[in-house]
Amino acid sequence: MVRPAKMLKELMGSLCTEPITVRYPYQKLKMPPKYRGRISCKAELCVGCRLCVRDCPSGAIQIVQLPGEKYQFAYRSLLGGKKVNVQIEKPGKKKFKAVIDLGKCLFCAQCVETCPRKALSETEDYELAALTKDCLFRTYGGDGKTEK
Repeated sequence: MVRPAKMLKELMGSLCTEPITVRYPYQKLKMPPKYRGRISCKAELCVGCRLCVRDCPSGAIQIVQLPGEKYQFAYRSLLGGKKVNVQIEKPGKKKFKAVIDLGKCLFCAQCVETCPRKALSETEDYELAALTKDCLFRTYGGDGKTEK
C-alpha cells in the first residue's frame, strides 16, 4: 500500500523543479560540439579524389565532374578539304558537384574524416524530416548555389 505522505512529498518536490524535457517545436535543443548531423559540402574545395565515395558504407555520396570551359576552333583537312570542328578543354582547376542522399546516409562521418581537403563537414542540423524522397537529396556545387 502506498503511503499518502510519501506521495505528497514526491509531488511537492516535482512541482518546485524545472522539467527535464523541452517543448520541442518551440524550443530547439543545443547540440554538443561533436554532434554528427547532416553532412555539408564546400564544392569549391573538392578536388574530385572520390575518397568520400569509397569510404561511405551506404553509398550515399556521388561526386560528378562538371564540364569546364572549352576552346573551339576549326580547320580544313588537307586530305578532303572538309571543315573539322575541334573542342579542347581549357587548362585550370576542374569543378565538381557533390550529391548527398540523406535517405541513405548513416551519419557516421567517415567521409568527413577521409576528405583530404576538408570539403565535407558535419552540421548540427537534426531536423531532416521530408514528405518525399526527392527532398532528401542535397546538391552542392554546379550552379554555385548550395541547397539548404
